[in-house]
Amino acid sequence: MKVVINKNICNGVGICDGICCQLCCNYKNTKIKIQEEIISDEYELACRKAAKYCPAHAISIES
Repeated sequence: MKVVINKNICNGVGICDGICCQLCCNYKNTKIKIQEEIISDEYELACRKAAKYCPAHAISIES
């Protein structure tokens, strides 16, 4: 599973960080640190939940 986060459309709300902090996001003082691609089977359920609830739809999951 490959998780892809589009930095261009991420609005920095941080919902994904609350759901799966291992995923990619680190919101401190509105400084956004986001990896573009993450390969992880270990956090699959949390990654899928973060993608589902992202208000900007910036997270996609590829098999």
